[in-house]
This record gives sequence, C-alpha cells and structure tokens, in this order.
Amino acid sequence: MKVETTPTAEIAIRALGAEDVRRVHAWLGHLENWGRDTHTRNMSRKMPESDLYVLRGTNDLRIYFTLDEANDVITVVDIAKHSVLGTAV
Repeated sequence: MKVETTPTAEIAIRALGAEDVRRVHAWLGHLENWGRDTHTRNMSRKMPESDLYVLRGTNDLRIYFTLDEANDVITVVDIAKHSVLGTAV
C-alpha cells in the first residue's frame, strides 16, 4: 500500500526526537504492508464515528491515518505522543 503523509504529519515528525523519528519511519514501513501485516492491523483501531484510524505503537506514539483500500493508499494525517494527549486515545 502507498503511504502518504500530510503537511501536518510532516511537521509532527520534525518535532520528534531522533529515536521517535526512527520509530515512526519503522511504523510507516509496517503500514506499507497493511494487507500482509496482521500485527499492524491488530495494533490499529478505527476511531468511533470517523474514517480515521489510530495506530498505537509499542511506545508513546500514536499515528493517525485514513485507509483507502480501493486506491491502495494510507494517508497519515497526524502523529502525536500519548503522554501529550492524555488518556483520550
């Protein structure tokens, strides 16, 4: 699957430390294999009443994305640290 990032996601990535950037890029690689990567699909949840998914990484990171299976595209719309968000997601 093709993974695209929005300008908002790009800004969020640039605000992260080097280790978190490495982790984000690793997760984006997993998202590219969405159809074959059951672990990544299991780590992702569809947000209630929304087309948005959240990938809860093994650390503090959350990757928010939309899934367009018809066009084989995942669009990463934002990336945030759970500790900053609180307990909402």
